Amino acid sequence: MMALISLIGFIAGLFLIIAYIPQVHKTIKTKSTGDISLLFSLLIFIGDALWITYGIILKSLPLIITNFVLAVFILPILIIKIKNDLRKSKKKKDQKIKKS
Repeated sequence: MMALISLIGFIAGLFLIIAYIPQVHKTIKTKSTGDISLLFSLLIFIGDALWITYGIILKSLPLIITNFVLAVFILPILIIKIKNDLRKSKKKKDQKIKKS
């Protein structure tokens, strides 16, 4: 029975991982993050870290592996998003200074 439960966990994790691949690929390829919420990305990353911790406590490989991979996938999106937002903020600030 435990083997079946773990198998279901691994299959669920696989689907979640596959769901992230197109977004990660597009974000890395285009470096475009205008439609991605920074708060969403941060919360997903924190949630993944907490799921990893929970999986370690329960000794659940499906939870640990799935959420580790998802955290690795969300990290480049988060980094690119922060860089883009900082760049936009600096640009706006520079434009305000030029207008004054």
